[in-house]
Amino acid sequence: MKKARFFFLLIYLGLFLSFENKEILFGIDISHYQGEIDWEEVVRDSSISFVITRSTMGDDRKDKLFNKHIKEIRKHGFIVGIYHYYDPNENSTKQANNFIQTAKLLPGDLAPILDIERMPRNKDKKKFIADIKNWLYIVEKKYKTKPMIYTYLKFYNHNLKKDFGKDYPLWIAVYSDSLQATISEDCHMIQCSNKEKIAGIKNHVDGNEITAHKLKELLIKLN
Repeated sequence: MKKARFFFLLIYLGLFLSFENKEILFGIDISHYQGEIDWEEVVRDSSISFVITRSTMGDDRKDKLFNKHIKEIRKHGFIVGIYHYYDPNENSTKQANNFIQTAKLLPGDLAPILDIERMPRNKDKKKFIADIKNWLYIVEKKYKTKPMIYTYLKFYNHNLKKDFGKDYPLWIAVYSDSLQATISEDCHMIQCSNKEKIAGIKNHVDGNEITAHKLKELLIKLN
């Protein structure tokens, strides 16, 4: 009888852990384009588990509301994500340093994120890829965790998949349900919408989904 009880307990625990790992968590990403945010309203939305905010752009630009956003995100207990908007026409080392000096990620935050959406004007593909790898190397060395690459599906398939498809966690923007199903195995997180309406935020925001298991994999560990 005890053996049977123990056996069923193991099955129950296995099902519980399986459910936990497949649980879908929802989060938003923001920048100064969202303007001033009423965080007391946002925090009432129980569906939001994490908030990703832009810190920097290019080799010397900073998001105008980053300092305010990051303070409020931490204050209200959301899991923190921070991303850098990559300018393919500017120096990748300076861009990495701009991000590191501004973002100041902490253990328990999401891995650093590189947003890549454009090809360069005056560089060939080989140089473009080498520069991205340089940014990723510098930031990974700083935080001792692999950065995550954000881009949209078409750009990823045409320009990045061959070089980055297996080496770095991916966050892909794709708004079609059928395409989400095909890409979900290849990436950690999906930006599933760009028209989310959240109380406390005047403008639409992007909505993102990730399993609890994959989110855990992305968290920066204690040194």
